[in-house]
Amino acid sequence: MSEFFFYVSGSWVFLIVLCAGEHLMTPAGRRREKYALRYALSFLAQAAVAVPVTGVYFIVASAGDVLAANIAAVAAYVAMFLVSLAGMRLCFAGPFRECVLSGVAAYAAQHIGYNLFGLVNYNNALTGACYMLGAGAGYVLTTLIQLAVSAAVLAAVRLVFAPRGEGEGSIQSGSVTVLAVVTLLIVLVANGARSVFAAESASLSALCSVLLVCCCVFILFLRSDMLERRRLKQEIGVIESLRAKELRHYEQLKSNIDLVNVKCHDIKHYIDRAGAGGGIDPEELKHLVNIYDSEMKTGNETLDIVLSEYRIYCASHGILFTAFADGAALRGMGVADICSLFGNIMENAVEACERVQDPARRVISLNVRSLAGQVSVCAENYFEGEVRFADGLPVTRKEDTFRHGYGVKSIRMIAEKYGGTMQCGAAGGLFSVRVLFPAPAEKKGAAQG
Repeated sequence: MSEFFFYVSGSWVFLIVLCAGEHLMTPAGRRREKYALRYALSFLAQAAVAVPVTGVYFIVASAGDVLAANIAAVAAYVAMFLVSLAGMRLCFAGPFRECVLSGVAAYAAQHIGYNLFGLVNYNNALTGACYMLGAGAGYVLTTLIQLAVSAAVLAAVRLVFAPRGEGEGSIQSGSVTVLAVVTLLIVLVANGARSVFAAESASLSALCSVLLVCCCVFILFLRSDMLERRRLKQEIGVIESLRAKELRHYEQLKSNIDLVNVKCHDIKHYIDRAGAGGGIDPEELKHLVNIYDSEMKTGNETLDIVLSEYRIYCASHGILFTAFADGAALRGMGVADICSLFGNIMENAVEACERVQDPARRVISLNVRSLAGQVSVCAENYFEGEVRFADGLPVTRKEDTFRHGYGVKSIRMIAEKYGGTMQCGAAGGLFSVRVLFPAPAEKKGAAQG
């Protein structure tokens, strides 16, 4: 085998690990149509470009100038990394900075594997043992071991640092650029220093490898933190949007309920007068009217309106809804918070009850009370099937997990906002939500409820 072939094959091994890492660290939902074909063509193109790029590096390295060789190596690997990012654009949809983030993670993972292999091959002990089988067999065996180490690293990185979900939104381009530049500087410059030390001291070279592995792991944590911050920002944005929608719904509902109550009052008087003349059953008509004349009286106007809506809905859908609520305990709570807290509790309970086949188990109970300076909210309902939990919250049954499942998160956010806690439980076909927080102090001059 020629010396140039060793250089080129080393570049190809680098690209194999890098492209595999980019594939693993990019959400599957971003893959373009005919992904397998695009991926294969992209890799072949990168492998072809690597030949002349590595050729320049080989020519410079052959001249014997160590500094020039290291500079040429840095330039060659930067070029191959940039070409790999172009290949990612061919394979994956979405903003280019998303490709850069995945590419940075893949590059860091590749370098972790490369340096771990260097530690395993301390002082070329492993390479020497392999080459005892012959140059060709030794090279193949060494390469396979290196790929095996890299595969194990990629699997571990995928398990620990893979992005959660496929959320929308973006990270600022400046942050991505800084992360990419820092990664390249650490990996390439430090690796060049390690190569210099390798000729002088195996111990210094090994120490550099350990430091490089630590730096690359830190880069992966930094990238993961950026993605997690974006995910949390998206969640907060969605929840705030939902709460604004709930508040608008409450205002419209308040107006409608006031109008309905007036009309129901007038209709009852009409029924009394018409019933006196005979021909109709006034009790039956009053029962029908009472379904809509269902205003709750809890001592908190906002809570009354929210619960009245669900009481009407439950009555017309065969769900028994009972509520024992001390609304006065919520006087210091904001209108939007009350709407969101109880609206989401009731929405989830109603959805669960509508799936219950047994009419006797289509029951929702709500208890709100004040005890020793604490507000306790407890809601219970029957359910069918199995409830799975993640991070203490029930997992949504709806297909779009990114858009749904924010109801219980909103409940928890409100509980924590008032210094409290939320707990969910499911046992024996009964689901419960318990919220406990200090009774909020009523603001002077603020509207009640």
